[in-house]
Parts: sequence; structure tokens; C-alpha cells
Amino acid sequence: MKKIRIIIFLALLLSVKVLISTEPNRVIILDNGLDEKNIGSMLYVLEDPDDKLTIDDVITPEFQKKFHLSNKKNINFGYTDSKYWFKFDLIDKIPQKKNWLIEITYPPLDNVEIYSFNRADSIWNVYRIGDNVPYSQRLVKHRNFIYKLDHEDNDLFTYYIKVGTEGSFQVPINIISIDKQISNSNIELLVGAFFGLMFIMAIYNLFIYFSLRDKNYLYYFLTISSMLFLQLSLRGFHVTYIFESLVNYTNIIVLFSMTLTLIFSNIFFIQFLNLKVNIKYMFYFSRAFIYIGLISIPAFFFIPYSYLVIFLPVCAVITAIHMLASGIYLWKKGNKYARYFVLAWAFYIIGVIFMYFKNAGLVPGNFIFTNSMEIGAVLQVLFISFALADKYSLIKNEQQKLIKKNLELEKEQTEKLKIAVDERTKELQFINEELSVSNSTKDKFLSIIAHDLRNPFTSLIGFGHLLEHNFEIYDREDIKNKINLINTTAKQTYSLLENLLKWANSQRGELPFEPKKFNLFEFVVDINHLLDKQAIHKHISINIEIPNNLTILADKNMLSTIFRNLISNAIKFTLNNGFVLIKAEEKSADRNVIISITDSGIGISDVIIENIFKLEKSTVSLGTNHEKGSGLGLILCKDFIDAHKGKIWVESELGKGSTFKFTIPFS
Repeated sequence: MKKIRIIIFLALLLSVKVLISTEPNRVIILDNGLDEKNIGSMLYVLEDPDDKLTIDDVITPEFQKKFHLSNKKNINFGYTDSKYWFKFDLIDKIPQKKNWLIEITYPPLDNVEIYSFNRADSIWNVYRIGDNVPYSQRLVKHRNFIYKLDHEDNDLFTYYIKVGTEGSFQVPINIISIDKQISNSNIELLVGAFFGLMFIMAIYNLFIYFSLRDKNYLYYFLTISSMLFLQLSLRGFHVTYIFESLVNYTNIIVLFSMTLTLIFSNIFFIQFLNLKVNIKYMFYFSRAFIYIGLISIPAFFFIPYSYLVIFLPVCAVITAIHMLASGIYLWKKGNKYARYFVLAWAFYIIGVIFMYFKNAGLVPGNFIFTNSMEIGAVLQVLFISFALADKYSLIKNEQQKLIKKNLELEKEQTEKLKIAVDERTKELQFINEELSVSNSTKDKFLSIIAHDLRNPFTSLIGFGHLLEHNFEIYDREDIKNKINLINTTAKQTYSLLENLLKWANSQRGELPFEPKKFNLFEFVVDINHLLDKQAIHKHISINIEIPNNLTILADKNMLSTIFRNLISNAIKFTLNNGFVLIKAEEKSADRNVIISITDSGIGISDVIIENIFKLEKSTVSLGTNHEKGSGLGLILCKDFIDAHKGKIWVESELGKGSTFKFTIPFS
């Protein structure tokens, strides 16, 4: 008795398990209330990863158990190398037989096989269709894949469909009556209207290019044309009307249209926003995608389609995001046309991204996502048209402003002509003054050569003559004095010649300017050693008050000339037993060093100070011991200080000495 209970319990348990695990087939009922039905959720699916199964295999009990219900209205496996079998059962309960169709509304599928059982001959009939099958072999001439159902009324009938493709694996399947399919031609009219609008806009931009010769319009024509070509390919029109006989190249045609869109959209993007000037790194980024597109074209023939059909859309999405980000950036920077670019391309870019997501199975295949690219393209063309109209309006406004400005110019022409004549007269006067200054400078230069050089050489010749003819009668002291005079005169003459050469070179721009960092105190001490004899001869003390660590940035040769001239002048115009003070102090606010050379000499009058740095007006004064000069030294000092971007000035009072000050930058 106990054993019988156990057996009954196990039997009941087994029956419950069978009831739980057995799912009744979902049957599609065709009745009078039905005209069109998406059967995606009622399809049973079997994956065939190696493409080895035949119809005879899949109808066996072994494989029938492997079918599972899809439960998805929109079947989308993204990108896959597997083949898939689909089956569905239906019963037609309409007494008067309707003409029913199976319609697969995704034209890019490569191979579709539809199997129906012929009960009269007990065989499975197969109808092969797809974009790899010539369009002429289709029983129903339509861009979608359509098959007419053939079954008995009120009887259960099973159909099998095998699908394989290298692209996006989408299988939107509808059962639809012929009448409904004909009425759906309105949708085809909308699609046709889209292509018509795109074609008109492409030709319109081409005509504008021929009229204005503006490359923006040419590149936009190519962009619209490539987008139109891509849409024709994705919608199946390329095999329907254009490349009917090129069924072996349908996938290459799709890739080619994607590549052209990638190339021309980036070219238009670069041209429209002038990226090479506005955002140079974005220019190089876009140009890289142009090169990727060009390299991809020969790759169509040796890289599998399944790889390229993923790679190119990814490039398109990256490019789209890059374009949108660049446009927004320039918009914020104040670029007038960037806002229209952003608004125009944002819709198309979003449409491309949605289409890619739909192809990858990330979003449902409803009307919006299925037609997202077309919707975005129409809105893009609309906003680009607004941009062109606004650009024309801006140009027209500029022309009106220009006309108004020309009228104002004509009105003021007489007055401006009079002003121009006056200004020209002033310019001629200024030129005459400059010529006068130039002549004065030339005369001064010739005077220095003719007079100031002649006198020293006259002295040298005279002293030499005396020594030559009186050597025997002169004692050693006379000879020594004469030699000292010759030596002093030679040094003065050499200094004058050196100043002349440096000044002449500076006027011709041939004197090199080579600033370096060096210690000012050590530099001034070295200069002072060269002038010690001149100071000692007049019993003049030279004091240096410069910080030991003060560093300046200057040309040593020029600065040496400045110090030698200013210190020599200070000694020259200082009485015996006087002093010369050399000071330097930093002015951190101006990043300058102010250097001053003060003497206890005879001072300078205001009249001389006013013209002391002007070659054409400078006067020559004798020193306290009748030392001669040319006046060129101070002119040279000013030129060299100007080369350092510094300033020089003098503060003096007659009988109370003078102070020459100048500025030099410090490191």
C-alpha cells in the first residue's frame, strides 16, 4: 500500500512537471477583425551558429524542442554571424479567403528563405529573397521582402523562415492583407517626398554654388547627395531602381554610401566653421576621419563586411559628437554661423545615433527610431536653409550700410580733399625739416672730420717736427714733455675716431646689439682703471657707490662707450682737486637701474642742455684745462641707451656741477 502511494505521488509530480514545462504553441488567428499584425512576439526562434541546418533538420522533434518563443515585437540581434530559423503557426478563420502576405520591412537583409509545406506533393516549397538575390526574381516587386501565404481555411498551418545577414540583424515581420498593403502606399509617398526634398535641396545648393562660387554650397551639395545615397541604400531602393543587376555588390554599395557621407560631411564641417583657423586641433581630428574614409574604400574588397558595417557607423557617431561639440564651442565663443550649424546638425546627428542604436538592438524599432535619420535629415536641411537665408540677410544689411557709407563719403569728399591737401603740405614741410636736419648732421660730421681730426694731427705733426729737428738740443725733461703731449693727443684722437666709427656703424644699423648679464660694480671698476691717469693728472677723485651684487642686462661694448664718454666729460669739465661720483640704484617697480655720474665741475647752461643730445644743434666747449671735444660722445651715448630701451637726461646748474643720469634694465 505504501509503495502504491509513492508511485502515485511520483506520477502526480511528473505530470505537474510536464504541465509546467510544456508551453502550448502560440497560434496566429486570421479573422475579419485583422488587416495587419506584427508577429515578432509570436515567432519561435532557433539559432544556427554554423549554418548547417536544413528544413529537414529543423522539423525533427530533436530541433523542435530547441525552438523558443521570442516574446519580442521587434526582433533585433544586433551584429552577429549566426543564422536564425523562425517558425509560426496560423489558422485562417475567414470563410471568404483573403489574400494574406508576409512582409519583412528591413531591406538590407542579405538572405531570406521562406518555407511552406505543400500537402499535395508532401514537400517543403522554398522562396528565396534578400538583397543578394536579383530584384527580377522577386514575386512581388517591392523594396521590402513580401511573400504571399498559401494555406487552407480553418486549418493549422506552419511556416519556417531562415535569415542570414552580415549587417544589422533586424527581422521586423508583419502579416498583412493585400488591401492593407496597398493602402500603406501613403507611407511610401512620405518616403518618396523625403527623397524628393533631399534631391531638390541638393540641386538647389549646386545651382547656388555655380552662381556664387562659394565652396560651402558645393560641399553641402556633396554632403546632401551622399546622405541621399545612404538613405536609398538603407531603404532598399538601390537594388530596386539603380543597381538591380549588381546584387553581388549590394553590401559594398551600402559601405560606399556610408563612407561618402563620412568624408563629405567632415569636409563641409571644416569649410563651414573654418576650423583650420578657429579650432586647429579639431581641424586635424576631422581631417583624420576624412583619411579614414578614403582608406576604407579599397578595404571593402578584402575586409569582411561584418567588420566594416560596425566600424563605419562607429566613426559616424564619433564624428557626429565631435561636430556637435565643436559647433557648441564656437557658438559660445561668439561665432555667428556656429549656432545655425549646431541647430541644423544636432537633429541629423541625433537621428544617426538613434539609427545606430536601433541597428545595434539597443532601442526598439518603432516609427521614430526606424525613421530617425530621415527625420533628422529633413530638419537639418530646414535649419541650414535658415542659416543661408540669415547669411544672405546679413550680407544685404552690410551692403546697405556700405551704400550709406559711400553716400556719406561722397558728401564729405570736398572737405576731405582739402584736409588731404593740407596734410600733404604739412608732410612736405616735415620732409623738408628732416632734410635740413640730415644736411646739418652731414655738415656736423664733415666738420668733425675736417676740424676736430685736423687739429690733433696738426699737433702731432708739430710736436714730431720739433723733436726731429731739436732732439740734440732738448734735455730729457723737454723730450719727455713733448712725448707726453704726443701720447695725450694720440689718445684723444683715437677716442674721437672710435666714437666716429661707432656712431657711423650705429646709423647704418651695422653695430651688433648683444645684451648679457654681468656685475655692474666690477664693470665700472674696470672702466675707471682706464681713466685713472686722466683723473690723477687733474687731482680729481673718482668715487663709486654701486652695490657689489647688482646685476644688469646690457651690451658690454655699448655700455663701455657710454661710461667712458660720460666719465671723461665729467673729468674734462671739473676743476683740479674736484670729484666725480658714480652711483647706481635699483627701481624694482620699473625693473630698471638708474645710473648717475655727478661732477663738481663748472656746470651747463639751460640753453646748452636743451640741445645737448642733438647732433645738428650741439655746441663744443673746452674743458677746464682747455681739453677739446667734438660733441659726438653724448650723441653716441643717447643712441646706445635708446638701443637698451632706456632714457638719458642731465641735471645741472652753472658753477655747481652736473649730473648725467640714464636707465638700464636689470636681470
